[in-house]
Amino acid sequence: MVSRDMNLAIDIGNTRTKLGLFDGRSLVEDHVYDSLADAIIPDHEQSILSATGEIGASDALSNCTDISSVTDYPISFDYKTFDTLGQDRIANACATVGLEGSAFLIIDCGTCVTYDLVVDDVFLGGAITPGMDMRFRAMNNFTANLPLTQLDGQATFPGKSTNDSLKAGVLEGLIGEMRQFIDLSKDKNQELKVILTGGNFAQFGGALKKPTFADPNLTLRGLNEILLHLST
Repeated sequence: MVSRDMNLAIDIGNTRTKLGLFDGRSLVEDHVYDSLADAIIPDHEQSILSATGEIGASDALSNCTDISSVTDYPISFDYKTFDTLGQDRIANACATVGLEGSAFLIIDCGTCVTYDLVVDDVFLGGAITPGMDMRFRAMNNFTANLPLTQLDGQATFPGKSTNDSLKAGVLEGLIGEMRQFIDLSKDKNQELKVILTGGNFAQFGGALKKPTFADPNLTLRGLNEILLHLST
């Protein structure tokens, strides 16, 4: 039975809701649900939530900290429009606290792909581009004849059919984009470490330059890091 002396982190995305239960910085449990209303809430002492999608209802979270109300973070932010900075990007950046190293490029492969640079515990900004599914849908929606397809396995260039060409364009285009942002970040940070996260991260890890590591629960870890900071 899990002790109540735990932190609960909740990440509500555009397509799914993730819960992580932490003992200190150790992730004890993690679960994925279609929505917060469907979630089974484990016993916990305190909780924190970030949302890029609709929050929904849960009676078990009456005292939950909303990241949008937090004003004290474990890192600082050099960003002109902090009020518009996505909650998932804030949490991802905070997840670098306690990691070995001083410079990190976080690549979050979700509905959009976000690139965020954190150096010496300062968030320096980043970039946002369309994600994999968005690119497939855009080519179908904004043309007369291109079909809607999706990536099922690896794509190879040159594609030998229209579907294969679409797959190669999306996958290889994203890999090239990621490599470019890694190179731009490394120009000033030679010891840069690259962190992959997000729903589609597994497609890219093997194609990127090292040192690269993946953490599908990075947002949850960042939310927990904020709670730990607020508790000190």
